[in-house]
Amino acid sequence: MKFFNYILLFPILALPVYPASLSGRKISSTLAALKQRLARDTARETVFKVKAFYLDGFIYIKGRVLTRRQKTAVETAFRKMGKVYSLLQCFPYREVGKKSYFIINKPYINLYVKPKRIAGKNLATQALLGMSGRILERNKHFLKIKLDHDGYICWAYRKGVIECTRPVRQKWNRGKKVIITNNNYSPRLYFTTKLPLTKAGKNNYRVRLPDSGIAWITRKTAMPFQGKTNPAGARKYLVKTASLFLPGRLLSRGRTHYLWGGTKGSRLDCSGFTQTVYRAHGYSLPRDADQQQRYLLPVAPNLAQISGLKPGDLVFFGKGKNATHTGIYIGRGFFIHSSSRNKGVAVNSFKGHSAYERLLRRRYIGGGRLKELP
Repeated sequence: MKFFNYILLFPILALPVYPASLSGRKISSTLAALKQRLARDTARETVFKVKAFYLDGFIYIKGRVLTRRQKTAVETAFRKMGKVYSLLQCFPYREVGKKSYFIINKPYINLYVKPKRIAGKNLATQALLGMSGRILERNKHFLKIKLDHDGYICWAYRKGVIECTRPVRQKWNRGKKVIITNNNYSPRLYFTTKLPLTKAGKNNYRVRLPDSGIAWITRKTAMPFQGKTNPAGARKYLVKTASLFLPGRLLSRGRTHYLWGGTKGSRLDCSGFTQTVYRAHGYSLPRDADQQQRYLLPVAPNLAQISGLKPGDLVFFGKGKNATHTGIYIGRGFFIHSSSRNKGVAVNSFKGHSAYERLLRRRYIGGGRLKELP
């Protein structure tokens, strides 16, 4: 009889007894509101894996967020509701260990949506030699990472990176750099790769590699990186650099090819192209078209106001409010972009009469301008 009483009583004793002002539903709705405010895009931009529950007079919080600001905001919100016991982590995470950072150690690597070495729609983006970032998760073959230069979250195959501590990553990113201004083939380096400069010779530069090796790069394909191009003249140089990807030009290797997720060499997708052009001049853009749209100041929201665009502004296209395609405005109604329809980088016009240009006009949803550019 005692055994059956225990079986009956145990579930009742284990159930949390909420105070009148608190309920499981209120905890859930608070978490949902916090996620909406602090972490709208947990697939590409941030981390928000948080659980909360009430037990024995305390609200217990556990899980992970990315930043200390997010952690403080979550804990503060629940302290207004009652006593809090927090096990919530922000980066760096205990499970990842001291080597919570990385540096790309190959000319480039593919980065994935899911931890599988399959491209196609699983190719999230690409990263060049020397790029760095944070490690969010680790398994036998893959790392879940957040890139430093654009904040993008994706999966990297571990053999393509050096896992390191924070001081190693900080030392790597400090000091003078050389930027690749043309695709260099000995050693194999891609446009906008940046590496630490150790010596400037008459005809070449000596640079340090992530594995502590050295390489010599001809001055014909590299130059000292000076940071952001002067905003006063940046528009002209953005357009000039974008045009170098056109068929037969310097960066096209004959012609470019559209590659979903591509950001290196002559194989680029639309937002990879715009990001690469801006990065060449020291300006950072987010990775995807809709992220770039949100990041930039809106201009020329419809075709009637197209005269409000300036060369170097981005133009966005989509079936709804969120951009699914982007390009760079070059003036007089023309824009340059990488598209699957054009099979690479090409120029189209808002005034053109081809079926594709008519489609682009219908799907134009506005322009975007970097606030640093006049």
